Amino acid sequence: MSEAAALPPSTEHKQPVTLVNQVKAAEILTVDPRTLAGWRYRGGGPPFVRIGNRVRYKVRDLYAWIEERTFQSTAEADELA
Repeated sequence: MSEAAALPPSTEHKQPVTLVNQVKAAEILTVDPRTLAGWRYRGGGPPFVRIGNRVRYKVRDLYAWIEERTFQSTAEADELA
């Protein structure tokens, strides 16, 4: 049995993950790093990864989170709020 066959299905064919720290994530989202900290505490922000005592964000999750909040009108945005 090869190593690849031994991996659980959820880890096969995954793209490499690029992680960024809170400062870089805040730059991508154009918010203050303290805003991200508040979202982590209260919920409602982008998903994050904790590695030991460090917080990291997957770049793809940040862009997905942005896309989920892209609207054509304020009425559309208010419907989903």
